[in-house]
Amino acid sequence: MTAIDAQTLSCVEDLLEVDASLVRGDAKSSRLLLVDEDGRESATALRLDRTFWPTVSLTRDPKTRQWLRTEQVLSPEARGPVEAPLL
Repeated sequence: MTAIDAQTLSCVEDLLEVDASLVRGDAKSSRLLLVDEDGRESATALRLDRTFWPTVSLTRDPKTRQWLRTEQVLSPEARGPVEAPLL
């Protein structure tokens, strides 16, 4: 993946930032620009469905060795990611 809509991606963190901005916005779909292993470019549309396919990231705390689950939420009360430890 090289871009979402008009925003260029160079790493996973860029993808998460774009995803967070999509959560705050009211976009119903996005256009993904892809490059395959042979260097051929293509574009595809992605319909966003946060109810059934939320964006979730897992990170591990090196001190406690516990996994932390972070989900991008649609709730108007929450302004950003919601974090919760995995049990």
